[in-house]
Amino acid sequence: MKYDEGFYDKLEHDDNRFGFVAKHNDKIVGVITIRVRNESLFWPFITSNKMIGYIMTMSVLPSFRRKGIASALLKTLTRRCIEKFENFRLELHCLQDNTAAIQLYKQHGFKHRESLSDHYYFHGDFHDAYLLSQDLGNARPDITLGESTRSLAASSFRKFENMATYLQDQFLGCLR
Repeated sequence: MKYDEGFYDKLEHDDNRFGFVAKHNDKIVGVITIRVRNESLFWPFITSNKMIGYIMTMSVLPSFRRKGIASALLKTLTRRCIEKFENFRLELHCLQDNTAAIQLYKQHGFKHRESLSDHYYFHGDFHDAYLLSQDLGNARPDITLGESTRSLAASSFRKFENMATYLQDQFLGCLR
């Protein structure tokens, strides 16, 4: 999947979006990005302090899959969200036929919330998806990310996009 420059600008400059990269020998081998919003933005008729983090992207290069990188990325992202927010839920969409990703997410505590027919359209066809989520509960007070962290994540994601075919997996980690 290819994103326009607006995607990267928002990742780099929006405090509600951030991401991580996984590297091996200075080569980016995995990526994850997330967008965070208050639940009441989705449901204006309720008042809530629960934050929802939507995992926008997660991918690991094919030759680096099944080596624990996606798990490390998920753990890193989850740990950051627990550190940053008090009342939090992670959500993501996953293709229904992506059994490896579904298994990974379930191993990390994600639960099936909804089945969505024809949710994605690519390669000239519609594809079904699942909405998966995980409540992280209460955690510590807000910790902000530094500007250099967001810039590194955005520039690394740009480089990653040019290096590999992006798959709609989800999650990442290991920022260094």
